[in-house]
Amino acid sequence: MKKVADIAGKQSVIKDSKDGFRITAGKGQVLFFSAKRMPVDLKKKYMVSCEYRLAPGAKSSDHFYVAPVCYDKNGKMLEVAPQYCIVGTDTVLAAAAKKGDKILKVKDGQKWQKNWYAAFNTKKDYSDLPNTALVRIGAIVKKGDVWEVELKTPLAKDYPAGTAVRNHRSGATYRYLLYTVPKAEWQKTSKVFSGVKADHSTGSWNSWRINTVQAGFVFFTTGKPVDMEIRNMSITEVK
Repeated sequence: MKKVADIAGKQSVIKDSKDGFRITAGKGQVLFFSAKRMPVDLKKKYMVSCEYRLAPGAKSSDHFYVAPVCYDKNGKMLEVAPQYCIVGTDTVLAAAAKKGDKILKVKDGQKWQKNWYAAFNTKKDYSDLPNTALVRIGAIVKKGDVWEVELKTPLAKDYPAGTAVRNHRSGATYRYLLYTVPKAEWQKTSKVFSGVKADHSTGSWNSWRINTVQAGFVFFTTGKPVDMEIRNMSITEVK
């Protein structure tokens, strides 16, 4: 990514500059995703990098984030919750759950965490990940020999007793490369990404999400004024 034509977003606050592009904005979040994406082979290693500085003549600029974004074969961004299972929460439905129900009865909810998600048709070896059969949950209460899990929305389909279920959660939206305040001099940051791991796994910050076939960039600010330049945002194969 070297020019504004390589990105999408609030073009009015992003202008081409001599070395890359300049982002100048008052209050209000700046957010853009790169239009250009890099094919990803999960058997290879890639260097993700960019350079940044305070814009010439600018007195200050607030924090900003840069991160690679993982996409599947259909160009859909891979999200956190389908891949972020809570280890040790695999269990089964203790009773059939019908479409429209707002309570699940699970055999073992001891390690479940409220206000996250229930995932259905899970596998203990995690081969179901990413699992998009998710329902947001609320309170979890033990009643007799089972745990009752409150659903925040009615169930969309039937699930028989014995269906494998698991507790999932949310986490960091992206595999962050950088969160910082720019200085007057150009600075470079980089990280090597390789392989694929679920979000609960050790080392996931240096890996791609499951089913990644393409990667691009996201850039965003916190909503405070920024005046900075960024250049040479790249994802390149390394040996």
